[in-house]
Amino acid sequence: MAHDDDRVHGAVAEGFESVREAFAAVLGEARDAPEAQLVAHVDGRRVVDLWGGPGLVPRR
Repeated sequence: MAHDDDRVHGAVAEGFESVREAFAAVLGEARDAPEAQLVAHVDGRRVVDLWGGPGLVPRR
């Protein structure tokens, strides 16, 4: 599931939306302008692929 939040780019599989929300919250609460990436796999399947921050741009 892709999302249009300006701070967070990427996708999460169905059932992992709360991971995206938590990732966005961490970026939003940071005092500095952090850059972060998060990838998670479950049983060999990528279920989270997120990135955000001013120096990270969406893949095209």
